[in-house]
Amino acid sequence: MTFTVLFDTFKGFFSRGFWFANFLPILLAAALHGLLAALVFDWNAVAWLTTAISATPGTAIVLFAGIVVLAYALAPLTPLLGSLLDGSLLPAALHDALRADRAAGWRKENTEWRAAIEADAGAKGAAGSIAADLRAAIARSTDQKTAEDPDFHTKQTAIDAADKQKNKIDALPWDKARQPSRPVELKDIKALATHVVAALERKTPPLVPANGVAIDSLKASRKTLTKLLQEHRTNAEQNLRAISARLEIYDPLTWHATRLAEVRHALRRHVRDHYNVEFGWLWPRVRMTLIEGQEANSTGVPRQIADTAAQVDFSIALLGTVATVPLVWLPLIVAEGGPIRVFLGLAVTTPLVLRLLYELVVRSEMALGDTIRTAIDRNRLSVFKMLSMPLPATLSAERELWNKLGRAHIPDAGIELVYRHDTAASA
Repeated sequence: MTFTVLFDTFKGFFSRGFWFANFLPILLAAALHGLLAALVFDWNAVAWLTTAISATPGTAIVLFAGIVVLAYALAPLTPLLGSLLDGSLLPAALHDALRADRAAGWRKENTEWRAAIEADAGAKGAAGSIAADLRAAIARSTDQKTAEDPDFHTKQTAIDAADKQKNKIDALPWDKARQPSRPVELKDIKALATHVVAALERKTPPLVPANGVAIDSLKASRKTLTKLLQEHRTNAEQNLRAISARLEIYDPLTWHATRLAEVRHALRRHVRDHYNVEFGWLWPRVRMTLIEGQEANSTGVPRQIADTAAQVDFSIALLGTVATVPLVWLPLIVAEGGPIRVFLGLAVTTPLVLRLLYELVVRSEMALGDTIRTAIDRNRLSVFKMLSMPLPATLSAERELWNKLGRAHIPDAGIELVYRHDTAASA
């Protein structure tokens, strides 16, 4: 039996999701273990594998079949590992400690969010106020001033003050992109605006050599002021959006132990808040309506949902299999007296890699939640037809009907449902 025939045989038994979500993480982990074996024991894995395959042609087939069997045997552990990552299967003491830490994180983010709202409002208000002051100063400067006018020296003082404030701002550290390495504070912008307005309230004197430099300085100060106002407002808006995005996955009413749990709960909260029914009741019935559609694949799940679910399983399985690398090799390197550089490299990179993989799990779960949320929003009304229920005319009527359907299994709920049968189809 050739390798191609064996692969085609296994391919017929397993879905595309298995190869991506279960087989590929095991294969990648096996490659990592082989690489570390080569580094620690000075073992040429490629040469060994080439020699083994040349001596025994069936070696590659046996290795491939072994990885497939191992992937199939470990596949049920993926949901278990996912439950550990979202905290639902953690010991109570550890779960509560993580939950308390998440609550403290939300309070900190919420404080920063409120401060960002005030900063954003202050930036917008300051921009509008300063722009109005500039327009008013220009409008009031109707009289031509010359160097002989007594007011010229007062104007020159205001220009000098504006130039001094501009130089103070220009003295901030700048990076290659010509942006301040720390944001300019609003008080500095307002101080510059005060001096520029004071100078503008006196008409710029005629362009003569005696005061041409002063006129150029005023124009530079106005240009700097306009740029700083725009940058300050943009930074305030971006900071508010960033903090708001981080707060979206928090649910202050029901704290969860991990970010993954927050993301998973966000989907259930969406269904409950929008349709007044539990996600665990609605989603299986929506899936049944999708199975009957033309979009369903061989597993009975629409392809897009199956692909995103496979991405989640792949991320979880990859995190679990990669975590075995330091667990196996760090103690083994110490016991065998392996290279110190390999030990240090593995010890340093492990937290970074695992943190990155956990973020991949969270992002994949977000994508799956968005896909399922869209499927529910689009296909939920098909459930009424499947259950022989009349279609509600309004959103409030829909929520009431969902609530009745969700509690209909309770014996003492006293819920009476009215069915609508398709007499034409039955005839």
